[in-house]
Amino acid sequence: MNQYMIAFVVGAAATSSIVRAQGTLTASYQVSQANAHYVLPGGASPGNFGQTNTLPGTGNDFTATENRLFNNNGFSGRGFAVVAATFNPSSPGLGGPFMGATLDACTSAEVFASSIGPHSREESYGRAYGEISFSLSQGMGWTWTGVSQGTSYNTGSYHAVTAAFTLTDINTGFSYVNILDTTVNGVGNFFNPFALGGFLPAGDYRLTWLHESICTGGNTQFGFYPTAFGGAPLISCIPSTFSLVPTPSTAAAFALAGLLATRRRRN
Repeated sequence: MNQYMIAFVVGAAATSSIVRAQGTLTASYQVSQANAHYVLPGGASPGNFGQTNTLPGTGNDFTATENRLFNNNGFSGRGFAVVAATFNPSSPGLGGPFMGATLDACTSAEVFASSIGPHSREESYGRAYGEISFSLSQGMGWTWTGVSQGTSYNTGSYHAVTAAFTLTDINTGFSYVNILDTTVNGVGNFFNPFALGGFLPAGDYRLTWLHESICTGGNTQFGFYPTAFGGAPLISCIPSTFSLVPTPSTAAAFALAGLLATRRRRN
């Protein structure tokens, strides 16, 4: 077998190894939270609160919905949240292969009837949050496509919607993606599709996604608002897909290394 045939075989094997390159899932956490409640002057807080989250140490496909409706004593409100992570390959478990995931988060918060005065504060709230950590033993390309969207309303209450996406190098803190969009009381409504990508060297990484809605009134952490009425009658979502992509340039580099090694042995 001549040196060129050997180089071809070595290069093909290296290319094959790159095609099979993948990440390793090291951590996964998702949580869906929602509530609808009011606070009395004495501090009591009747309401409907809920949270569903992944169990520690798991890395499976996950979907959780919290739908919290509360009607009592002149107050009526609803907080809603859905979070989902669907892995590629499906449900790899911690330490399993990771090539990407479909990430979803939807929330809404609305108050249908408000009674500020008898109640010192009223609130409906939804929060959907997820994070995934993975490691790469060799560099790979990546893409992240999706949409950041939120709509708020000006009804005399405080109403805000926030969407956020991050991709960070765990060891250095370097941020490859840092998207944060917020709309408050009808100002700054957003609908921002994105298509991002690049190259990740070997290392450890964390990606997060968040969607949050709040509708509140009375003595709130944002100041005093005379009513809690209003909010989002429609659910706002941020769907996205993150993928790892073996890069042709890396495959070519491995093939070239095989060729050079073969020539050195011939010499």
